Amino acid sequence: MQNEDLELLTIKELSQLLRRCRTSIRADVRAGRLPAPIALGPRHRGWLRRDVLDFLEANSSQANLRKEGGEV
Repeated sequence: MQNEDLELLTIKELSQLLRRCRTSIRADVRAGRLPAPIALGPRHRGWLRRDVLDFLEANSSQANLRKEGGEV
C-alpha cells in the first residue's frame, strides 16, 4: 500500500478535489453519492483519498451502464 492510498482529505481538500462546495459534499454523503467520512475525533472528519476515488470510479461505471441501457 502506498502513502497516497492512506492520504486523508479534509472537507476543504475534498471540496477542492471535486470542485464542489462543502454543503454539496455533505448532501452527497447523506444521499450515498460519496462515502461517509472517517471520524478522527469528536469534531474532525476525513476521507481517505483512495476510498473517494474508488467510490467515484465504481459509481461512474454504473452510471455509464445505465446510460447505455445495460444492467447494473
